[in-house]
Amino acid sequence: MKDKPVLEILNWDMFGYYLYLPSTFIYNDVGMQNSQWLDALYKKYEPSSYPYQYADGIEGRRINIYSMGMAVVYAPGFFLAQVACKVFGYDNDGYSKPFEFLAVVTSFLVFILNVYLLRKVLLLFFEDKVSAVVLLVVVAGTNFFYQSGIDSVMVHNYISALLSQLYCSPLNGTRLLKPERHYCLLPALA
Repeated sequence: MKDKPVLEILNWDMFGYYLYLPSTFIYNDVGMQNSQWLDALYKKYEPSSYPYQYADGIEGRRINIYSMGMAVVYAPGFFLAQVACKVFGYDNDGYSKPFEFLAVVTSFLVFILNVYLLRKVLLLFFEDKVSAVVLLVVVAGTNFFYQSGIDSVMVHNYISALLSQLYCSPLNGTRLLKPERHYCLLPALA
């Protein structure tokens, strides 16, 4: 039986977004020149019904069709998972259970940060009670909870958190709506 992760989080699009991390830090093959490891991962974890996350390039190379921005924000969980693999004896292949688990945990922490930052922005414009009601409506009454809480490893959660940070930073009362360049760095990374 395949050692497939329980939640199967690192599949479909996530497989492609995340692929930069194992290809760079585990297989030392960011250009995907050696496709054996990639074929082995695909066979072992079956992340999708067919390998659409990369395309064939020149000289047998494979090209990841996703940009690498999300790999940057997934990196902390990835590096913690590498340590967990060594400690608990899991395969350090980039997609085993510790990688999946820590992708979910770090994404959930981003969700919590996202809610906190959104509350901070709302408090700049409304009293505490109104901010709480608006926050409750946004989290419970829209697809925000699903996109950022349940399906938190996808790009929506991170973009929302980065946008909340963008709105929160310059809106501190003294510089209301005055754009400053360094506040745009975090969202630009995504």
